[in-house]
Amino acid sequence: MRNAMYNETLRVQSHGAFGGSLLPDEGGVLTHCNAGALATCGYGTALGVIPAAVEQGKEFTSMPTRRGPFCKEHA
Repeated sequence: MRNAMYNETLRVQSHGAFGGSLLPDEGGVLTHCNAGALATCGYGTALGVIPAAVEQGKEFTSMPTRRGPFCKEHA
C-alpha cells in the first residue's frame, strides 16, 4: 500500500509539473471542481498545476468558482 501511495504521489506531481509548465509566468487560473490534495495522496491532479507553477516561480491568481465540502451542505 505504501508503495502504491508513493507511486501515485510521483504520478500526480509529474502531471502537475507538466501542467504548471504550460501556464504563463503571470496571470490567473479559474478553477471549478476540487481535484486536489484530499482526493489524490496530498498533491492533486487538476489542481496540482497550481502548486507546481508556484514551485516553478510563476505568479498568478487562483479564482475558485466552487468550494468543496464546506458549501455542499448548503446546496
